[in-house]
Amino acid sequence: MKNTVCNIMRVWEQVNFCDKKEGLSAYENYHKTLLGIAWNTHIPIAQVAGVFAALSPNNDYAKNLCSCLTVCLGFIQGRHEHECIVTTYNHNRAKAWRILTGEHFYSVFKGLKVRNFWRNLTEPNHPEAITIDGHMVNIAHGTIRGLKEGSITKGQYRYLARVYRSIAADLKLLPCQLQAILWFTWKRINNIVYSGAGKTPLLFSCDNEWRNFIPFKNIVPYPFKEDSGEKVKITQPELEL
Repeated sequence: MKNTVCNIMRVWEQVNFCDKKEGLSAYENYHKTLLGIAWNTHIPIAQVAGVFAALSPNNDYAKNLCSCLTVCLGFIQGRHEHECIVTTYNHNRAKAWRILTGEHFYSVFKGLKVRNFWRNLTEPNHPEAITIDGHMVNIAHGTIRGLKEGSITKGQYRYLARVYRSIAADLKLLPCQLQAILWFTWKRINNIVYSGAGKTPLLFSCDNEWRNFIPFKNIVPYPFKEDSGEKVKITQPELEL
């Protein structure tokens, strides 16, 4: 445990003003952004957050918001799920659709990471929930590995969650706040960007902000397609950051 704590604190020592400022309110801003979708589609925030979390694998924040809005609009318009274009795997879209039809998020997803992510999105001030993704694993291990290589068992997840919670308590932070601050810091100091996306290290930066809150009017849904199973090229403008 000692090495794990040292590795985490080594990254904490590299946190800058922007990392801390935006990390402290990151999940509140994610929640506020998703509330915009919830209010405008009349879908409960728990389900909207569930759709967003379901569509998150292999998806960046901007495209995930566009995908989430597309699926929510398709659902309330009575469309078929296959008409909804998403920038992630189709089986994740199917899970998102199940959540919109009334299944509880926990009945659809069993993994600790995605469950904690959903909890952080729905309750940004939750005293214990923390999303341990591949970056958090790398920080704890002091290594830089591909996210797929950073998969961990439930026992390892619970152990790291306890360590991060303990450090957060010492720093007088919520666990999710510590995670968000370190997430920003880790991506910045390691120059981690989305492959081929042309993003800067500050993924959604504008001056000294990370743009975690996106107004609903700036989230552009993807066009619907006919239920033909054909692959449709996305030409719709993406999210304006």
